[in-house]
Amino acid sequence: MIGLASARAAVDGIIATGRSAPVLFYGAIGAGKSLLAERLALAWLCPKASQDGPCGECQVCRTFLDKGKAIDLQRIEPLGPSRIIRVGQIVPDSALDWEGTAVTTFLQTLPTVGRNRVVLIEDADRMNQDAANALLKTLEEASARARLILTTSAISRVMPTIRSRCIAIACELPGYDELAGQFASLEPHELLFSEGAPGVIHHVREADEAYRTLFALFEDLSGAPPGAALVLSERFKEAAEALEKPTGQTSRACHAEALRCLALWIRSRMPGHPDRLAAVVETHRRIVGNASANLAFDPLFATLVGP
Repeated sequence: MIGLASARAAVDGIIATGRSAPVLFYGAIGAGKSLLAERLALAWLCPKASQDGPCGECQVCRTFLDKGKAIDLQRIEPLGPSRIIRVGQIVPDSALDWEGTAVTTFLQTLPTVGRNRVVLIEDADRMNQDAANALLKTLEEASARARLILTTSAISRVMPTIRSRCIAIACELPGYDELAGQFASLEPHELLFSEGAPGVIHHVREADEAYRTLFALFEDLSGAPPGAALVLSERFKEAAEALEKPTGQTSRACHAEALRCLALWIRSRMPGHPDRLAAVVETHRRIVGNASANLAFDPLFATLVGP
């Protein structure tokens, strides 16, 4: 993978040369894919854009920079708890209960105020087979004023025929020195829970107290006696639910996020206990699948404490 600086240079090269082929940004969560995708989108939208990029001053630029929106921009994201991009989001389908406009319908219309019509498909790996096939046809038949941008954190799950029709730009996580230069200071819990992804570090800092509480709880696991399992389970549930208010996520999503952090801690602090990591992964699967938190967490912590 090329570094993020090289990814920025690749975007600037597309803007400068006026290339119009679909672009696929890929890399780890928090690596900067969305920021680069939005930079390219605005360059394609801005009616006064030059080889150096968008002007930043026109109505299109001001609206996009202030609100992240534009009349000629359509965002496509996964729907529902299963987080799937369905065929009805790509081509019109009356069976899909969705308020958005399908990609093909959106691209049939000429730009209203922008230079092009731009579709940004986030988490493109979440397209089901029908949606991916429908998008492939769209990629092959896109009009001269249509532009498509895709992002993914799992490029291997994007259909090869889609990848082959896109300019693929990798967004690599920065090294520690680059991170240190970007952030004034980095706490142990920030480094661990973010896995070095700048975007995730910002996310962790937005709920810093809750993440600190989780980290302190995990540190208490080392050497905790078996009798502490139920107390630690309840503390974990409370710490996970403390993520709800600062993140705006559901309790189930916060339970899953706390389990993600716990898995990272065990991988770092207990590398000799693959069985414990496997137990956390299985609990995460159950929580995502709608299991009760109390019924899932109590047996988990009984597995995690003690010899």
